Amino acid sequence: MRRHYWSLLIAFCCICIVGGPLALAYEPVDYNETIEIPLATRAPESLRSAGAGLQIAAAIESRYGGSWRVHSWNPLADSPHYIYGGGARLASQVTDATQLERLARQVMTENPDIFRASQQELVLHATPHALGKWVAHFQQQYRGIDVWQGRALVAFADDGRLLLLGSDIHADIDLDVRPTLTLADAQQIASADVPFDETTDRVEADGDLLILPVDGGEDGTAYHLVYRVQVHTEDPLAIWVTYVDAHDGSIIWRYNDVHFMFEGTATSDVQPNTYCDGHSWEPARYLRLNVGGQVVYADIGGEWTAPGSGSAAVSSSLVSPYVVVNNYGGAEASYAGTVYEGTPLDLVWDNSNSRQDERDVFDAVNDMHVFFQDVAPEFTYASQSITAYVNRTDGYCPGNAWWNGTINFCAAGSGYANTGEIQGVVYHEHGHGIQDAILGWQGDQGLGEGNSDIHAMLYTQDPIVGRGFYQGNCTTGIRNADNNLIYPDDVIGQQIHYAGQVICGFHWDAMVELQSLFGRDPGTLMTATTWHYGRVLLQPTTQPDQVFATFFADDDDGNLDNGTPNYDVYAQAAENHNFPYPEVIVGVHITHAGHPYTGAPSGGYAIDCIAESLNAGEILPGTMMLHYSINGGGFVDVAMAASGEPDGYTGDIPNQAYGTTVTYYISGEDDQGNYGTSPRNAPVSLHYFQVGDEFFDDMEADTAWIAGALDDNASTGIWERGVPVGTEYNGHVIQIGYDHSDPGTACYVTGASGGTAGANDVDGGKTTLFSPLVDLTGATSAQVTYWKWYSNAWGNNVDDYWRVDLSNDAGSTWTSLEYTDVITTAWTEMTFDLLSYFPDPGVMQLRFVADDSGQGSLVEACIDDFTLVAVFGTVGVDDDELSVRLITDLAQNAPNPFNPRTEIKFSLEQAGAANLSVFDMRGRLVKTLIDGQLPAGANQVVWDGTTNEGSPVATGMYFYQLQTDNKTLKKRMMLIK
Repeated sequence: MRRHYWSLLIAFCCICIVGGPLALAYEPVDYNETIEIPLATRAPESLRSAGAGLQIAAAIESRYGGSWRVHSWNPLADSPHYIYGGGARLASQVTDATQLERLARQVMTENPDIFRASQQELVLHATPHALGKWVAHFQQQYRGIDVWQGRALVAFADDGRLLLLGSDIHADIDLDVRPTLTLADAQQIASADVPFDETTDRVEADGDLLILPVDGGEDGTAYHLVYRVQVHTEDPLAIWVTYVDAHDGSIIWRYNDVHFMFEGTATSDVQPNTYCDGHSWEPARYLRLNVGGQVVYADIGGEWTAPGSGSAAVSSSLVSPYVVVNNYGGAEASYAGTVYEGTPLDLVWDNSNSRQDERDVFDAVNDMHVFFQDVAPEFTYASQSITAYVNRTDGYCPGNAWWNGTINFCAAGSGYANTGEIQGVVYHEHGHGIQDAILGWQGDQGLGEGNSDIHAMLYTQDPIVGRGFYQGNCTTGIRNADNNLIYPDDVIGQQIHYAGQVICGFHWDAMVELQSLFGRDPGTLMTATTWHYGRVLLQPTTQPDQVFATFFADDDDGNLDNGTPNYDVYAQAAENHNFPYPEVIVGVHITHAGHPYTGAPSGGYAIDCIAESLNAGEILPGTMMLHYSINGGGFVDVAMAASGEPDGYTGDIPNQAYGTTVTYYISGEDDQGNYGTSPRNAPVSLHYFQVGDEFFDDMEADTAWIAGALDDNASTGIWERGVPVGTEYNGHVIQIGYDHSDPGTACYVTGASGGTAGANDVDGGKTTLFSPLVDLTGATSAQVTYWKWYSNAWGNNVDDYWRVDLSNDAGSTWTSLEYTDVITTAWTEMTFDLLSYFPDPGVMQLRFVADDSGQGSLVEACIDDFTLVAVFGTVGVDDDELSVRLITDLAQNAPNPFNPRTEIKFSLEQAGAANLSVFDMRGRLVKTLIDGQLPAGANQVVWDGTTNEGSPVATGMYFYQLQTDNKTLKKRMMLIK
């Protein structure tokens, strides 16, 4: 029967919400916060330069040679969580799990200061193999009892090199493992402490006996012998995983293992709108049919065949090998018909035989099977059947969806959409099952929610999770992967759905950048591959561990010290969200700021760089090469010579004709066998510039445009280069469906995807697009022309303005060219005489700003076919007098790496206030180098590797940041002692 204290709790909750709407979608979270008991633990600590980590690294180097680093520390176990290095070869190859275990146990025996347990206490748990890497995971046992998260791992490359060690082994356990209570006692305690109705609820018969480490405060780590009991309740809907002390019966930890997708409040004054992206006919992949008594399945394209002659009865329901869809509130989807020999039967699922949510869920789960066939075809969970329930009206409906081994979706109501008709929700709930299949639980720090959101955004390509969740609102959802949230502030102690946005933001940022480098589909596949296999290989249970696992999966040579193929992408994504990540400490590092759009000087184009061999190596003479291509042709190799600057090299690209497009990259080698390029992943990515006094860009290819300003805050409708999707609202065109170029398809557009009004328009703030920088110093005339399309005439607020600004000082200050709320009904040409704004031209740049900062309105914008024409000197002077160059405001420090002094050069376009400061990897101020008024022009300062208090800093990566009134620039540097 229902226990009395729960009735009192319900009364209390009702009193708290008197005067407001009953927010059913919030109830699971309210109940969880009331009933859940958090585990007393500590966040993982970074030990990049702390003494304990350095001692451990030095010990491993003495045993195996090479360079080793402690990435993070387990404060509960007081042990090194991850240690990575250059790859000591311990075998000729690793071929199977048996050999892997033998090698791993050899390593653990050789490192007793790390693996502080006997071999008998370490039981092999898993041996995942992927991407050329083997990882042996071991479970610690104390007197035959598993220690919760007491794990150890050893990782090898296929070729037998040791890559990674990690120990979460507890060496100081002193505990009586003979329980005072029985399992039945623990089950009674667990069920009595939650709302439990004996007529509907149950306790799982099995229960594990574990040793649970917890934070004991000043006393250090405390250990409890516990029973892990699972209590299933219907109201509230939950699986209460409860850890009961086996000696005194106290409950140490309890959480709800039913994972809800959504929570929110009911809204009003909206138009119910369930289908945000309209309807599309898609194949019913893998559909199961009964044809004349024979069971057959459609293929990936929805096509099916069956043997027979004459005619046969055909029946079907929405079932495939991967999903069984059930209508919780009524009859199931059903088809019945007849097929005739020689006449194909088109079996159509529509409203006459099925519900919309049934079809959407069926399609979505089958989509995920197809997706994993590309990412990880051997991953069996995506090829197993899951049961899906749609049209639920019980429990926590409406406005919710959840996973509890099945996936469940609520019917629409009370201002909430039908969650079964939002496929992003389906992908999310399916993702909980994948997380459970990999870890056996959802992980800590909201990791299960974050990974389920990642699961959704990889397929939808939409950072908004649950778009359309609120009826009538197809603009927003409930979470956003495109965010500025950081670890640990927005994770530790936060509600799990909110916390999960941080790890989701890391993977979203990485995917966006990989797509810009390699294209949408390849970039998505690369993101999905490192995300999935990082989890499979290292089985991370915290967000920082998953970030590290991503680098580990991306590594291609068994050496994290020299970076990974996409190191810069993942490092930037980690910095965006304040995650620690492996530092590059060996290899060839080439720094080059790029070359400007330029004229045709008789001397050609000097390409300068700084090239360094990290970890005490030397650049080999004659290996520094400049590789350039003209208009997409083959590469020409040019030897680079020392420039006279410390570690500086220079090479020339010959003078080219006007209109030429030049792409290039730089490469070099050192005496330790390392090879490096700039850009890092060249020749996939290349440096780029154009030649001429007429710069035309039809935007059909990526060039030197930059989308995004530091103070941009729009949540959707971000500037991107793509094909605009025609969009209408009440018969009015709010986004044009084609670019201006003929021939051509692409332009810069505020959100190319989304064919429904509000699906991807500018929302929540502004988004900025910058043209290339062009030095027009000495020009006697200069004119810019571009074609624009702009709409802001429908919605709640039409007072937002379109802005185009011009800078004559490389982006330090801006003058308005356009400031208007007038829409265009067709592509419109805009032409400006630049010298009428700045008679003494300098380094010019344009920026285009679309804004929706007020109430939600429908703001869309496009830019295409940009042309800048300039004349230099007097009439009759040859065109080769043109001099167009890019100015770099903040140079790379030199030397870099350094010990202990380095010089930082920078320039200011105009006199004014400037601050130059050094920060550590966590964003903490280390040293203020300059803070005051400075003249325009070149400046320089020396940092001696000390703090503001005069103390020397440790070996590691640091940031230095230049900030003026209008610009903030940041670069990295490395101190090695």
